[in-house]
Amino acid sequence: MLNAASRDIILLQEILSYLGESLEGMDVPERPEDEAGGTLYKVLNMANMKRDVVVRVNDLRKLVNGAQHELQNLSSMTDVINTKQLEDVFKSVEANTKFLVDASGANERSSASLQVLPPPCFLLTITVCLSCCMKNPDLTAASADTFVWRFPPRSCK
Repeated sequence: MLNAASRDIILLQEILSYLGESLEGMDVPERPEDEAGGTLYKVLNMANMKRDVVVRVNDLRKLVNGAQHELQNLSSMTDVINTKQLEDVFKSVEANTKFLVDASGANERSSASLQVLPPPCFLLTITVCLSCCMKNPDLTAASADTFVWRFPPRSCK
């Protein structure tokens, strides 16, 4: 949007410079001697018309210059806002990185404490039928229908 406004202001400045150059080169003719030419000259009022157009061109130049300064102010404000948003993003990334570092440290500490513990090895008592005992070598008969199952099977010393 600011780029489009900037292009428009540049085009307006060019048009105003063309109008100004045209007005500088324009001479108002003298009043004709005949009555019809004199009446036409009086109706058209060429001298006042040229003066009015020159004044309007100068007014438009001032307005376009004001618009250009306003555009520069808006561009500066946009730069400030972009910088602020970028700072916010950097702070957010920094906070997230700190969180990840803290989480990684906690993970390492918990991993270190797990290395101190012996591997999980426990006996699980379950009730199964006798035919199941014969099919699973990890089950040993403790009584007629109760078996002890070592977990994990055959891996604990």
